[in-house]
Amino acid sequence: MRREFIDDTAELDDPMGRVQARKGRYGLWIGLLLASSLFVIIPVLVLLANRSYAERCTERVTAIVAENRRVNRDKVTYRPVFEYSYQGRKYLTASNTSSNPPAFEVGEKVELYLDPDDPAKIYVPGDKTIYIVCGILGGIGAVLVLLLLIKLIIEIKDRNKPDCEIVEMKYY
Repeated sequence: MRREFIDDTAELDDPMGRVQARKGRYGLWIGLLLASSLFVIIPVLVLLANRSYAERCTERVTAIVAENRRVNRDKVTYRPVFEYSYQGRKYLTASNTSSNPPAFEVGEKVELYLDPDDPAKIYVPGDKTIYIVCGILGGIGAVLVLLLLIKLIIEIKDRNKPDCEIVEMKYY
């Protein structure tokens, strides 16, 4: 007669479910890595769009800062409004960016470029606000991505290491 063999050592192999928990952490690190990569991707896309916009604005004109309009959001910023003439017509156009303190003084002469097909669309090469914001966000994102990549590599490298050290006892 054959006896049935019962293996009750399975829980000794992984008593706390550590293997499953470790697998779940990979998903967490990969998710954080993808989320933080948005801090790099979005500023790059904004800069590429700004570059494309600058390439369409080919006509150079000299404008005067007519005013700095106050923009109330979470905090007060100022958006410069430029006054310029193109093909005998006067234009009054606000910048796409705002800052505090104002980027330009009222009455200051500024070189800007406009879209010949739509002279109300302007590109202001002297306005560095978008580059500063994208640089800060992209820098934060790059540091986060780097740190998370290092952590993920360490997690993957250590996945086969036991959580506790097995010590062989010798009796004399």
